[in-house]
Amino acid sequence: MLSYDVEISSKYNTFYLYTGPTSLLLGMSSSVLGALCISSLINGHINIRDILHAPIAGGIATGSASFFIVSPVYALVVGFSGGAVQAFIQSIIEKRWLKKKPVISTISWSLFGVQGIIGGIFSTGYKRIIES
Repeated sequence: MLSYDVEISSKYNTFYLYTGPTSLLLGMSSSVLGALCISSLINGHINIRDILHAPIAGGIATGSASFFIVSPVYALVVGFSGGAVQAFIQSIIEKRWLKKKPVISTISWSLFGVQGIIGGIFSTGYKRIIES
C-alpha cells in the first residue's frame, strides 16, 4: 500500500470511504429500473428521454441522502423512487404544461430540485427511524 492509503485507512473507517461511491452507483442503476417501469406504465412504451434522465435523477436523490445511506437496499430504494418520480414528472406534468403554454426549459426544477427534495425526505425519514 502507498503511504497515502495507509494514512486514509488509519484515519477513517474504510466502510464509509467505499459506501458513498457504491451507493451512488446502486442508486443510479436502480433509477433506470424505476424510470422503465413508470415510463412503460404511463406511456404504453418506453420513452428514451425518461431513461436518459433517470441516472442523473437517481444520482441526485442518492447523493442528497448519502449521509444516512448505510445499506445497499436503502440506496436501491432511494434511486428507484428518484427515477420513478422523474419519469412521472416528465410524462404527465411537463406534457400538461406544454399544452397550455410554451416552456423553454423544465429540466432544472424537475431533475435537480425535486430529486434533492426526495433525497432530503428519505434522509429525514431514515433519521427518524434511527432515533426511535
